[in-house]
Amino acid sequence: MNYSVEAKRQLCDVPTEGYELPLLSAIVHTCALLSRDSSGLKIKLISANRYLGGTVEKSVKKIAPEISVEKRGRETVLSGNTLEFLCRLGIMDVSKDGTLMLANELPKAITKKDEDKRAYLRGAFLGGGSLSVSAWHLEIGVTNAAYARSLRTLVSDYGLNTHIFERKGKYIVYLKKREDICDFLALIGATKVMLDLTQKLAENKTRRDSFARTNLELSNMQRTIDVGVVQAENIRLIESCMGLSKLGDKLYEVAKLRLADESLSYDDIAARLSISKGSVRYRFSKIAELAETLRKKDGLK
Repeated sequence: MNYSVEAKRQLCDVPTEGYELPLLSAIVHTCALLSRDSSGLKIKLISANRYLGGTVEKSVKKIAPEISVEKRGRETVLSGNTLEFLCRLGIMDVSKDGTLMLANELPKAITKKDEDKRAYLRGAFLGGGSLSVSAWHLEIGVTNAAYARSLRTLVSDYGLNTHIFERKGKYIVYLKKREDICDFLALIGATKVMLDLTQKLAENKTRRDSFARTNLELSNMQRTIDVGVVQAENIRLIESCMGLSKLGDKLYEVAKLRLADESLSYDDIAARLSISKGSVRYRFSKIAELAETLRKKDGLK
């Protein structure tokens, strides 16, 4: 599944009633190109998201029916009194001397309420966002550094660990933590994708835990075998030099079990002899001391 495409498809199904302004403001700010021809200023929205045009058209008709919306494949073109429309969206601003200029920050006038802020972030992701689950990376690309910082602040206000970096002339506001990405998707309304990713996280954790347990068990098993091999070598040395019968009953019984099976753990031997694990460890330490004494006596390594 392409989670980025699926998230945007789901977001286009989220009701826009009452939140058209912040949604459209973010979409236009993140994926629009402004151009002018003989008929006036046009707003071209360019996106690979084939559902975006329908969402834009529906929202524009609701709040600005005087704006013409034309869908041309990947492009959605807005025309008409677009200058006034851009001012309503908080994208164009009027300076003190009356000059029109592009706003470099989020439009505070239309992002005061929590639901407006969520709608704005939804529009920002729809217009300039992408999601990669293989690398766990969610980003929104914009062309203005000040606007990127303003967007980052809005995301961070929800307790999400947000960063910015520059790439090929664009400023990327991004999330890397898996939990933050899931929380952001829930925040903007991509609940189904969030639930799918949460399940994926849980499955991956279960798989990792299982691998870790298996590796630990294999490591412990190998360690037990390695120890058993060394102990068996000690016992065979003792057997060849003096015979096992001279070990005494307690050392003799653990020695015979070790020679019979080098892979037995201390727990296995303790259970078979009805003694404690500490007693097993102590007896093997005495066997090791005896073997070391014989090696030194005979000049063996």
